[in-house]
Order: sequence, then structure tokens, then C-alpha cells
Amino acid sequence: KTGEQILRTHKTKVGLFRYKEGQGDILQDFAELTYSGGRTKVSELIGKNCPEFVFPNYEDQDYVKVQLDEKSLAFAEKHMGDFGESFLRSMLWQTGWDMVRDSRMSVGRFADLVLKSMDQGEDDEQIVQFWAGKYSQFTDNGFARFFPQTTKEQQSSYDKFVAKSHEVAWRQVNAAEEGSDLQRIWFETFMSTAASRKELVR
Repeated sequence: KTGEQILRTHKTKVGLFRYKEGQGDILQDFAELTYSGGRTKVSELIGKNCPEFVFPNYEDQDYVKVQLDEKSLAFAEKHMGDFGESFLRSMLWQTGWDMVRDSRMSVGRFADLVLKSMDQGEDDEQIVQFWAGKYSQFTDNGFARFFPQTTKEQQSSYDKFVAKSHEVAWRQVNAAEEGSDLQRIWFETFMSTAASRKELVR
């Protein structure tokens, strides 16, 4: 068997979340457990209130690639900005991108979430830097590689996404604290999403 086929024993913390109006996403419960094989029963969570979002590697205690179930993914799309822990948000962004790379989430769906979250604003520099890296033309791990651009319609869709991102990045440049690292990262995104030098003149 290859390394990917061997089901090793892992330790993790499973986090259960629900949304409460006015309080945002809150941790409803969690369970620390050791799991192995294809399925592991989490006895301590049996009988608990059903969560709206489950993250199986809460606080990054396990060395594993996470795949969100559809219900949790839809919840994250709706409430990403409501998660109070920036570290958790960062993990969710990486999880989403891993799912894109593994063809378990469309790049268009992920891009829509990035654009929505950019427009809402984000004060965590690592997350904004993560987004910025996906727009770079000098990486094989970004939007340009994973967006289908074979037909004219596909190319047009990608160009519109980049153009919208360009405008949002400029708004965030002006909203960020002058001279801050966050403003610098937003400006890098603004630069990398420009279709021409003309668009850089403001």
C-alpha cells in the first residue's frame, strides 16, 4: 500500500458550531479524540444538539487534510466573516483551497467566497496575504491555473472576476491604516489584478 492508502491513528479535536444572531458563530461543543480506520464513533458527542458547522481539526491538532461536508461548506460560505477566531478562519481558507486543488470544490465557488470576504474586509494580515498569493501571475498555485479559460465565455468569466477583485482591493487600500502592512498587502493585490498599466492610474 502507498502512504495515502494506509489509515494511521490520529489525534484531533472536533469542533461543533452554531450561529446565534448578534453573537456570530460560537463554539457549541468539542471533543478530543483518537481515531483510526475508515470510521470512528465519537461517543461523547452522541445526544448533543445538532451543529450547523463541523470542523474535524479544530485548533490544528492533527496533521491531516480536511474536507468539509456540503452543509458545513455552505455554512462557511454564509458566515465566514462571523468566525471570531482568525486562526480558524485561516484554516478554513486553506481547507477551501485544498478542496479546489483536489477537485472537491469548484474554483468559481471559492473565488466568489474570496471576493465576498474581500469586500466585507479582513484585518488578519495572513489571510489577506493568502488571498494575494492566489492572484499572483508568478505561481502555479493560484487562480490563473485553476480557472478554466479554454472558451471565450470561460475567459470572460475569469476576467470579470479579476476586474471585480481589482476594484475591491483598491477600496481596501484606502480603508486600511496608512502605511500599515495590511495596506501594503492590499496594494500588492491591487497591482497584481490590474489588466493594464492604465488601471493603475488613480
